[in-house]
Order: sequence, then structure tokens, then C-alpha cells
Amino acid sequence: MISPARKSAPERYDPGALASDLARDAERLCRRYFPEGRKVGNYWQMGDVTGAKGRSLTVRLQAVQGRQAGKWTDHATGEHGDLLDLLGHRLAPIAYRDLLKEASDFLGNRPSVSLVSLRPEESKPPSRTPSERGRRLFHIGRSIVGTPAERYLHARRIARIGPALGYHPRVYLKGPTGE
Repeated sequence: MISPARKSAPERYDPGALASDLARDAERLCRRYFPEGRKVGNYWQMGDVTGAKGRSLTVRLQAVQGRQAGKWTDHATGEHGDLLDLLGHRLAPIAYRDLLKEASDFLGNRPSVSLVSLRPEESKPPSRTPSERGRRLFHIGRSIVGTPAERYLHARRIARIGPALGYHPRVYLKGPTGE
């Protein structure tokens, strides 16, 4: 008698081990998933978690003086984490299981269909409602104090500046005509 085909067991991934392995291969990961960034000394430098050009986010490429490789910090927003977290931001929206599989495929050098386009401008951002987009923009901003926006408002004689105002140098408001 022929036994029925058994379903294969789901693959299991150890997130801690994946993060450690990604840290050992940090530069290759950055070059593949964040090609708009650049290497500066022992760091990969880019604008934000999407991989845009800029300098506010840094990824430590090698362990130095007790500091672990593969750790990243976005100095504009205060976000930080390991390379698995950063890859999750880059591939968002993605199920956690798919993120672990993509990391495993990357480390195993197995051919895989990449879940991310290599150019940030080619990847489609997830569709969000206007209120979700607004909350996200406010979250990535910082206090208006000490920024060009504060100086502009003071020059217009607007003195009441509170915590409801945020600032990010790369975010601007289009006029009603889209200009």
C-alpha cells in the first residue's frame, strides 16, 4: 500500500541566530538591500530605514571596542536595532515568517526571488489612509525647536510654537495646486 504524501514540516528559523549571522555579513547585506547608502569608515550610511540617500542612519559593519557589528541607529528619529529589524523595515509590509525566510535565503546564498526591489524609488510603499500617513510623518519628525521652520515662523511673528509642530528636512507640504 502506498502511503499518502505527508506535508513537509514548516521551516523553523532562529531569529537570534539569523541576526548574528547577518551582523557577520553586514556590508554585503547593506550593499544588496540599501544600494543608495555608502560606506564611510566602519559604517554604512543612509538617510532612513527605507535606504534613501542621506546620512542620518548608520549601520556598524564590524565589531570594534566591544560594540557589536550589525547594530544600526537612525540619529534623526532615535530608532535603533539589529539588521533583522532593519531588513524588516526595508521589506515592509512583510509577514515576520517571510522576513525570516528572506534573511535565511540571503545568508545561504541560495537563489531566491528577492522580496525587495533594489532601488528605493521602484518599490511601492504600502497604501495607507491619509491619517496613517500623517501619523507616520509626525512620528519621523522631530521637535521644531532650533530648526529652519522655527526661524521661519518667528520671522512671520508667530511666537506660540508647541509640541504639536514637528519638523523633518526632507518633508514638505505641496500647495493646493500640487506645486
